[in-house]
Amino acid sequence: MRGRGVSDSEPGPCVVWLHGNGELIEHNLRAARMYAEMGISTLLPEYRGYGRSGGTPGQAAILADLDAFRAILVSRPDVDAARVVYHGESLGTGFAAALAARHPPRAMVLNSPFLSMAKMAGRYLAPAFLLRTPLRSDEVLRGATWPVLVFHGRHDHVVPFEQGKALAGLTPGAEFIELDCGHNDLPPDWGRYAAEVRAFLERSGVLGAPAT
Repeated sequence: MRGRGVSDSEPGPCVVWLHGNGELIEHNLRAARMYAEMGISTLLPEYRGYGRSGGTPGQAAILADLDAFRAILVSRPDVDAARVVYHGESLGTGFAAALAARHPPRAMVLNSPFLSMAKMAGRYLAPAFLLRTPLRSDEVLRGATWPVLVFHGRHDHVVPFEQGKALAGLTPGAEFIELDCGHNDLPPDWGRYAAEVRAFLERSGVLGAPAT
């Protein structure tokens, strides 16, 4: 979805939106419209094996796809390659971090992130050595040099609130916003959420501050 005012002659920033495990691309159109109103285009890649995409899910395969999607994205004349943002949600936060380790973004927004898939597996008594998708967000965020904003619901019973807070604490200067919600109802207030995201992107240099 192209951002308002963006064109081939007036390229603008773009966000790569990486959705959660139980979602499809179309479940995130409200977020894409939020970004479009800010003048930010949105790429909504689908993971292989999800939705209408063929193939078998797997960390290496999905990351190879995301590498290819990103390469196409930054080659577009309407995209400012210096202002690409990654926005991950739940499972998508792990892919956002893994992509950032290979291609650092201008900024990153994470909704309900986890420290690593091993930490999540431990909650369900699954042996970590069996994991095919380790998704070590903790390792990536510990060395992050880009601005990070984390949202997490204090009543999240899927991804523990403490993991999101701990992940934000690994990156110096990362911003953490605690919300009064659970996992599937984040954000509880889209108006406030959009305002927080916009302000963060202005501070990060993705957007220019509005004229006063």
